[in-house]
Amino acid sequence: MMYQKPEKAQLQALVEEGMDGQTVDAWRQTFLNTIAQLIKADPKKYRSYGVYWWLIKPQLLADENNVSSFGDTVDSDWLEKMSYDNPALDLAAAFVYSRSRWDTGLQDSNVHWLVDEEGDSEKVCVEDPDMEAKLQVKSVV
Repeated sequence: MMYQKPEKAQLQALVEEGMDGQTVDAWRQTFLNTIAQLIKADPKKYRSYGVYWWLIKPQLLADENNVSSFGDTVDSDWLEKMSYDNPALDLAAAFVYSRSRWDTGLQDSNVHWLVDEEGDSEKVCVEDPDMEAKLQVKSVV
């Protein structure tokens, strides 16, 4: 099943605006570092990215130092369904989705509603077992 996603042109414009004179790779690295810091401080925040988390996590894991912080589980089905086959556009799409979650106060919820290509809504629960395990440990400490 295919789901509605932001248009590539919209995401490309967002990336170009955010680059502010940087290369795309420099922008991606800065963006990934920011996400890593946010989630290391509060692992629950991974949920704000919904299914787009699965587009971010492989990019975080490209840095082997991040495996201990984020685990190595990746949902390849969601990665395939939602990816733009462009790492910068994947991050921009994740940002757009996350921003909407923060704007509505739903950034910590793992329940997400996606709209399919026919306009029907589908409830999706996003759970990364690695991150949920970190949440359990953090709640005990």
